[in-house]
Amino acid sequence: MTRPRRVASIAAILWVAALGWYWWDRLPVEPEATFVVKQREVFEGLSPAGEMMFSRTDGIRTASGAYVRFGPVEFRSLPSGELVRTAFEKTDQVGPSCHSRDGRTVIRRNDDFWLATLSGVLLQELPDLPGQTIPFWILRGNRLLWDDDGGLALYDLEDRRIITRLQGTGPADWNVFSSTEKTATVITHRVLPIGGRQSVFQLLDLATGTLDARFSNVASWVELYPSPDGRFVAAIDGQSLIVFDQVTATRLWSVPAPRHTIPRFEQNGDELALDGVNRSGDLEVSRWRTADGHPLQVADVNSRDRAYRVPLEGTVYAVDSAHCQRPTWQQVPGEVVVAIARGMGIQKSWQGHEGRYVLFDRSQDRRVAALSPDWNNPYVTPDETGTIIWNNTGGAGTIHYFRLPPRRSWRWLFQWAIGPAVVVLAWGWIRGRRLDTIDVPSQVTSGFPGR
Repeated sequence: MTRPRRVASIAAILWVAALGWYWWDRLPVEPEATFVVKQREVFEGLSPAGEMMFSRTDGIRTASGAYVRFGPVEFRSLPSGELVRTAFEKTDQVGPSCHSRDGRTVIRRNDDFWLATLSGVLLQELPDLPGQTIPFWILRGNRLLWDDDGGLALYDLEDRRIITRLQGTGPADWNVFSSTEKTATVITHRVLPIGGRQSVFQLLDLATGTLDARFSNVASWVELYPSPDGRFVAAIDGQSLIVFDQVTATRLWSVPAPRHTIPRFEQNGDELALDGVNRSGDLEVSRWRTADGHPLQVADVNSRDRAYRVPLEGTVYAVDSAHCQRPTWQQVPGEVVVAIARGMGIQKSWQGHEGRYVLFDRSQDRRVAALSPDWNNPYVTPDETGTIIWNNTGGAGTIHYFRLPPRRSWRWLFQWAIGPAVVVLAWGWIRGRRLDTIDVPSQVTSGFPGR
């Protein structure tokens, strides 16, 4: 093999190997379809039939900063985006982005609140609900948790009355932190006499309306996470993960954990997991038996970086995000690049950390594909074959639809890896062939003819 052919072959192999690794391990998967959300249009989530729902807004915001939404609500199919049907009237207040799994929602028509179906059928009037607009709310069976004007109201849909009202007037207001089918974690924000605010986490029983403050510590920030089955409560106090028995409030066990860690109950509450970042910069999970703290899987992670695993409900997949602090030798050159870019009129932000987003298959314990940072709060289709991501920007934005599992971009691989490699190989072959066809100078003889 001639030297040009040998050099071209080595270069092509190295190029395909490097780009192939990047394509497989680092290149974010592309969406199957993308939809533009127009100004004054608001995405309201997916219907139980898997249709995209859109309301409209006139730019008015609630006290919490959310847009006031109005009908008619448009239902568009996936993945075509075609209009299927509409529901509700032009003057009906709807949303925001709230409905139950069985297709129930709450609207305001004229001066009254109503429980309705997403098809537009009014089921029953809901008297005595506070406020003038539709706030953030949670529907769990026959319990409606209503968040409005800094207060919380727990409403019984059968008796059509407020069970508990946590007032938001004065020096304290209330917000919903998280919820299960049985318990909601609520936060009281209290104004301190010396200035600043203090956040206290408490548990609200959705069946009785009882407020449980046994797991709170008013001297420090304590985040509370009840298990879905109501047996345990996990608490993060800034230094440790503490597990309690929810019925007796008995402290069961604890392990060291950073404050920004979010515990996750698995196996119907039998296991408790914490996500961390390993030395390779990837998410790694530690697990304990919830009842007694017996370690099932302890990962070697560091405490300065953050990682979160968000299971895609109803599927075997999860979105893993790992945020690693960049070393100083990377941050300093980055600041120089930013300064030069700004001098050229290019607005570019530089973060001191690096984020990795991965689609993970929990059933096979393996990573599936790299994701872009846009994968925030994905909506899974009811048939569990796809997911959509809404990137909201100033009331508009885009919606990306992905199949599960998403398909990789073979076009990118051929365009950037295989295509250039073929060009290099062709160049090496042609160059080598030219060298092979160069004539060797013929031997010259001297003397007279005939001698």
